[in-house]
Amino acid sequence: SLNSSSGTLSIEKTSQYITLTEGDRYWLENKVSYIDKPGEWAYVKENDLYRIYYCPLNIEDLQKTEASGKYNRVVFGNEVKNIIIDGIEVTGSTWNGIEFINSENVTVKNVLVYNNHWVGLRFQYGQNVTVKNSIFTRNFNGVEFTSSTNGVCKYNDIGYNSNDGVWVTWDSSSITIQKNYIHDQNLWGHPDGIQTYRNVSELYILNNLIMNNGQSIICQETSNGEISGNTLIGSNAHSIIMGNDNFIFDNNTILFSGYRIVEFFGNNYTLTNNIFMTGWDMWLYSISEVSGYSGTNNLFYKSQVHNDKILTSPDGWAQTLEQFQNSVSQELDSLFGNPQFVNAPVHYAVLNTSRIHESTETTWYLRDSISYFLVNDIIEAGFDGIARTVTAVSEDAITVSPGLSQRPIRNLLIANWGTNSNLQWDLQLRSGSPAENLASNGGASGSSINVSQYRSGDFNGDGKRDIPQNPFE
Repeated sequence: SLNSSSGTLSIEKTSQYITLTEGDRYWLENKVSYIDKPGEWAYVKENDLYRIYYCPLNIEDLQKTEASGKYNRVVFGNEVKNIIIDGIEVTGSTWNGIEFINSENVTVKNVLVYNNHWVGLRFQYGQNVTVKNSIFTRNFNGVEFTSSTNGVCKYNDIGYNSNDGVWVTWDSSSITIQKNYIHDQNLWGHPDGIQTYRNVSELYILNNLIMNNGQSIICQETSNGEISGNTLIGSNAHSIIMGNDNFIFDNNTILFSGYRIVEFFGNNYTLTNNIFMTGWDMWLYSISEVSGYSGTNNLFYKSQVHNDKILTSPDGWAQTLEQFQNSVSQELDSLFGNPQFVNAPVHYAVLNTSRIHESTETTWYLRDSISYFLVNDIIEAGFDGIARTVTAVSEDAITVSPGLSQRPIRNLLIANWGTNSNLQWDLQLRSGSPAENLASNGGASGSSINVSQYRSGDFNGDGKRDIPQNPFE
């Protein structure tokens, strides 16, 4: 119960697993008297009916407000073949927005799927199934392949789902995730851009922009795959966790990890022609738990502040690339140095979620990396494109102006652009970059993705938007 006069909340302990400590956070829902912002709502039971109280942005919005209450799926197919779903809008399901089970040769394209309780689009026991040129946003999960074969996810914008962007699970095989913008899964649980688990094989993650997620990619119980040509920017934890066998990493650019760039477990990894940069003084990855590692023509970097180890081998920490090379006889043609991107942040930090209750709209407590911030630095919060100036730096917090529209409630990823107020991302390499001619074919290491084009919905570089208009933009 809530005692407003004393400012206390009393909670009945209903499980032996509930433990409460000072600083724990909670949320309050369905309290009519606490509605004070547009978009908030609550309901009250009146006899056998319910009355809904809703605060709109404009009073005229009430003329366009509805509670769809669609039980279960909006679009559903079971044991169907040769189906095309094209150009529809799906929202308001209490389960999955679109679902196909035991179906073959299904294509879903040009759809807008949002605000569904569980998954935006789910293929279960599917064969030859494709989703392309679509938007999946503000669902619990975006797109899911379960027990499916020959699946393709291509040219989609998958963002702001409260858990994961793309799931591949339960014996799925031959799944290709290619040329998508997967972003802003950064809310509840351990949100991931892409998550795979339960005996997945032949997984291909190619040429995607994966940005601002709890973790960019987590692959468990997955074998025989390739992660190539991707640009990964910003994670609250590790950028990638790999607990698998037989994977190739080639021509990726992976930047700004909350912890390490990759957490490796399993066997047989080949890493070639990549750029890895943490953006702060954290080592890049460890191969101490890996059997069968091969790497060459990669560029490693942390940030302009570098005081500690960079990699870990079975022999222990390596404080220089040369130590790592001597330890494992790998990365002999790789380099350590600043990639020298045309326009990108110089440092990176994440919010200290254990002190999130102390953070405000303008003052943020950081987990680490406080030494990378100076008064008058220009920072970007959650990669939102808004230039904010650091006005104060304390022992463990920064104060910025302008502030956020509301205090942070979960992860907040912070890019420090130094004195640069141009926040237009351009990860092309400057002339003289150590990665410029580093690749095994004499070309550039790293990904060739144009970040701005992908974020605008142009995945093939023709200057035209490849997906529907997003009503939330």
